[in-house]
Amino acid sequence: MKDYGRLWDYDLSLKTLKMKQIPDNIIKKYLGGRGLASYLMFTESEKGVDPLSPDNIIMFISGPLTGTPAPGAGKYLVATKSSATGGWSESYSSGALSTEMRYAGCDVLIIRGKAETPSIISLTDNNVELIDATDLWGIDTYETEHILKRRYGNERLGIACIGPAGENLIISALINSDTFRQAGRGGVGAVMGSKNLKALIANGTKGISCMDKDRLLSHLASNVKDAQNDVRVENRRKFGTSATMLNTNRLGMLPTLNYQKGTSPEAMGKIDANGVKDHVYHTKGCISCITPCGIMTHSKGPLGEQYVEGPEYETLSMLGSNVGIYDLGIISASNIVCDKEGLDTISTGNTIAFAMECFEKGLIDESFTGGLKLTFGNADLFPWIISDIAHKRGFGAKLALGVRALSKEIGQGSEHFAMHTKGLEYAGYDPRAAYGGAVAYAVAPRGGCHRRSSPVHVAFATDDPLQIKGHSNALRKLFVERSLLHTLLVCDFVGRSLHVAIEDYIEYIKAVLGLTFTEEEFVDIADRTETIIRLYNNREGLTKKDDTVAPRIVEDALPDGPGAGKTIGWSNFYKMLEEYYLLYGWDKDGIPTKETLRRLDI
Repeated sequence: MKDYGRLWDYDLSLKTLKMKQIPDNIIKKYLGGRGLASYLMFTESEKGVDPLSPDNIIMFISGPLTGTPAPGAGKYLVATKSSATGGWSESYSSGALSTEMRYAGCDVLIIRGKAETPSIISLTDNNVELIDATDLWGIDTYETEHILKRRYGNERLGIACIGPAGENLIISALINSDTFRQAGRGGVGAVMGSKNLKALIANGTKGISCMDKDRLLSHLASNVKDAQNDVRVENRRKFGTSATMLNTNRLGMLPTLNYQKGTSPEAMGKIDANGVKDHVYHTKGCISCITPCGIMTHSKGPLGEQYVEGPEYETLSMLGSNVGIYDLGIISASNIVCDKEGLDTISTGNTIAFAMECFEKGLIDESFTGGLKLTFGNADLFPWIISDIAHKRGFGAKLALGVRALSKEIGQGSEHFAMHTKGLEYAGYDPRAAYGGAVAYAVAPRGGCHRRSSPVHVAFATDDPLQIKGHSNALRKLFVERSLLHTLLVCDFVGRSLHVAIEDYIEYIKAVLGLTFTEEEFVDIADRTETIIRLYNNREGLTKKDDTVAPRIVEDALPDGPGAGKTIGWSNFYKMLEEYYLLYGWDKDGIPTKETLRRLDI
């Protein structure tokens, strides 16, 4: 295959590197990104492995369009067995690493084993070097990146690193890139930490060849013209993802006080787009972006003068309305500490909110929290409680367990409002405002994930978001679309918000790789990917019983918003779930049928 499919397999324990080319027929079946990750995790990983053992693998993958001007092609994917769920884990980030890996000659890096001491993997042209990083162990992600760029004299150095949370094997630990970009979900940072791997760095000079530059540039010119005339692009540029809160609040799906409510009047004008816009001092975009959404904000807060990219919507909701905090300065401080320590803001905010509800309901008290008054809106807790989580200090050690384990320890019915699926905490969307969102959380292979479908788009995908009719079919269409974007490793905002068509990306693939696909073949790639991930999770013990949601989502009605007073109900939930299975060619228990495996050539 023209410049794609170059796999490097590095064993930290043995300090050995194997280089091989992924066969063309595998590229044709799985393409790249999420598709390749599904195939490689199923074929290269051991069944039943402990996620934090040396036997687990972690892989970094760049996309088939990465390093070209194709719109939004600046992502990399991290895949591993999750320390949070015990099943499939995928997490995505932008950053120079994606391009620099390819420039070095590596499209897929599989990492095995465990280094003897804290270490860095360095990728350069056709070469891997293991470098001692004992001096960096314990240093936060911001400073780690600063030191490495200064040490190598290269501000464009591709870096993926962990902070203290990853070193301490916290199950919500993330991987940080380019200071403000994160592969945030599923505990991928803990897997790096378990391997004594402080960072992966890449610096290549080989460049990327293209089969038909004229074809690529022709389609790019058309897409750029569309972007320049699209009001959605201008809104993203001005407000970033903070504008999402206006929609989720209006739809009644904004998590508030641990998902007890779906709207938050207190947030409006303070931490939504209208509250954030006056703090924006700079905007930025990722590599090859035509719809830049990065906003740099300045605020004053617990850390003094604070500068951060964002906060993104997920952070504004999970460390804002969901914990009862409506001060942008405090949220920004929490954002910065999460990033530096290497913690996922979604899981962190979700877990703190759960503990707050337990405290306010009298299920735990100050003897359990180490003297902390864990009430909603207690600004004095932030951002210090986040550092406690990363370092397992005091009550932080309890919060570091995550919602699933913490609810089991507390008991007393708290499982009812422990907002997770498979052990991964929910993001900033309450599916009681759009019933299909409940199934989306339930079937997402990495757990309570918002990226397999766009929750706001779920609300508009059927005639009535508060009825079950049509939701399973709509979800499948959204899942196919998202799976393709994540297989191409292009940004959701370009491919979804701007509607750069799948047909365009077929043309980009033809231009770059010389491969011809039909739309039907692209859909088959998405189905094949979803099905082999399903087989992986089944192999690791995750079945239909795990495709569920927090009882609050199905049994309790929202008190506010368009969904007020209505419940999904378990019979409706399971009807949608089994309809979804059948649309993928799985049986009513979620097991892919032999006919489906034959059709997809798995």
